[in-house]
Amino acid sequence: MKKTILLICMFLSCTVLFGQRYDRAPRFGVTEDWELDMTVYPADTTAGAVLLYTETFVLIGIDGRGVITKTTTYRDRWKILKESGKDRVDYEILYYRGDENVAAIKATTVNRAADGKVEKTAMSKKFIYQSKYSDAVNRVTFAPENIRVGSVVDVSYELHSSSPEIGLLEIQQECPVNQGIVTVCYPEYFSYNHAQSGIGSLEYKQVRTPRKLLLGDSLLDYNEYQESYAFSGVPSTHTESFNYCPSFYDLAVDYVMSVFSVPGVVYRSYNEGWDVVDKHVRESQLPRRYQASFPDKQALADAVKGLEAPVDIICAVRQLVASRVKWDKKRRLIPDVPSSVWKAGTGNSADINALVASGLNALEGFDACPVLLKLRSSGPMVTFHVSDSEFDMSIIRIIAPDGSKWYLDASSSNAYPNVLPPNELALEARLIPLDVNAPGYWVNLQEEMPTSLQIVSVTYSVEDDQLVGAVSIKGTNHESYDMRLDYHSYDSENAWIEETENRMNVEMDSMEFKDKDAYDKTSLVNYTFRKELEQVGDLIYIYPFFKTFHPESAFQEEQRQIPVDLSYKSRMKFSCVLMIPDGYALESLPESRSISSPSLGGSAIQLTCRQSGNRVQLSYNVNWGTMLISPNEYADLRTFWEQAVLAEKSVIVLKRVQ
Repeated sequence: MKKTILLICMFLSCTVLFGQRYDRAPRFGVTEDWELDMTVYPADTTAGAVLLYTETFVLIGIDGRGVITKTTTYRDRWKILKESGKDRVDYEILYYRGDENVAAIKATTVNRAADGKVEKTAMSKKFIYQSKYSDAVNRVTFAPENIRVGSVVDVSYELHSSSPEIGLLEIQQECPVNQGIVTVCYPEYFSYNHAQSGIGSLEYKQVRTPRKLLLGDSLLDYNEYQESYAFSGVPSTHTESFNYCPSFYDLAVDYVMSVFSVPGVVYRSYNEGWDVVDKHVRESQLPRRYQASFPDKQALADAVKGLEAPVDIICAVRQLVASRVKWDKKRRLIPDVPSSVWKAGTGNSADINALVASGLNALEGFDACPVLLKLRSSGPMVTFHVSDSEFDMSIIRIIAPDGSKWYLDASSSNAYPNVLPPNELALEARLIPLDVNAPGYWVNLQEEMPTSLQIVSVTYSVEDDQLVGAVSIKGTNHESYDMRLDYHSYDSENAWIEETENRMNVEMDSMEFKDKDAYDKTSLVNYTFRKELEQVGDLIYIYPFFKTFHPESAFQEEQRQIPVDLSYKSRMKFSCVLMIPDGYALESLPESRSISSPSLGGSAIQLTCRQSGNRVQLSYNVNWGTMLISPNEYADLRTFWEQAVLAEKSVIVLKRVQ
């Protein structure tokens, strides 16, 4: 888990200009001239609104009856700079019915009138709406009155609960934050694991104050801890591309309950290790579903009859289940009873994976066990969040009779054994052996997957002032996954062809996705196209790369604060043959180039081009040897990417000789 710890502990100083620094918390509804006169936020001139000041105060306590109380007070002061920023002060608060409630909602809008006078509008309670959000959750919505560009808006409310859990206290917002503070106050009877998460700097202080608690007939002395985190000049939330979960790197403070202990009264530990989580999982229905009897033993025997290769047997069992049970597009952790799912004909990802696992475990020599994972789009695993609630779903790890190892999400029609959907390639996934005496352990699914390969072959000829190309694209593993995913995203094959024509700006003569509905780790697309020649005088310009594999628009920023998170490790082999037409001779060839980058996992680019008789042959190989690229390696990534872009702009020039 070292990578996750490293990412969470990245502390970068934020030295940006902000609007104005407050010496103390501003009084509610009382503004200064600079706040009303502000028309732009210097640190982000594009911002539609800025959070001038924000405060979150969490107070944990115990009353005389021993009942735990928690009150979280929120305070926001907004400046509306543009029409687009007015929606920022529309509030929606979700809270659990029964255990939580929202109280003390206040909102005041301050405007400067045309004559220069200050006008204040307090929000009427009739603009506060209560509603049911779900069976377990209620919702409160409200919007301050008289909002316009130039308004300063103060909002505050309280959230009451009996749970001592605190969780993630977010600091970074969708708009810039000028200044603020987060404070957590609790008796020493509570212990929390807490840390900064995300990127940014916080000013941390802790104050200890002696207190007394009358608990029944006993007077207890204790210390109260107050921990505060001050911040200023926080930019808007991260939205960089090429990362599955940019919000993971947003600045926040994370509190996780460790121990609750009142001497002589109560002791409860929340600080469970992952071995305890393993125990909870084993006590759930998950392993039992994997070992359940397969619903149709005869169909299973028929499906694998005559098959010997482990991957063929795994695919046959998967296809049998897929033919009977359709995925409802939901990802879940714990499956239902396999026989019930089989009968219903539909199920979530856990249901389908458990069915396939039960079928494999019924075959001699196969061991199919669950692997719990958190999707990459949910962010990396956090070290001290020790809970099975951290996981989003479960997949299968299979050991075949010959000792080969396979990972499978049987619910995905585009995936394949050892070709998991890229969003499931977690750095830390928890494998739970079916043997109750074997401990659970972490697996790196990115390292477990084979490198993907794309082979592109192109032949060009010149006919009637047109360039005619014949293209073959073969993808294996995740390259195949992406090809099938792209194809099936269109409503029809005609729509797929039309979009490809538009994207390449060519006219298709033929286009075929071979065995497009097969369950396979290989995909093959063949097509022929034609386009007008680019001619200037006696010269013909031919661009061998009919499409861009590395968009020039990517990675334009000179610096980056969050890692680049590529989908999978891959290689590409591009080859092109150009037949020189009669009456023309070669004028110039692309310059050969070669680059390798040890800091990027040995990623490499090589481009060569040569003439042999009336043929021009171009070869282009790209190897991506890593998936996770830190901000410190970003400069190397940009250099590498620029070389790929330059290579794909290569041009072959022919000259008329008669």
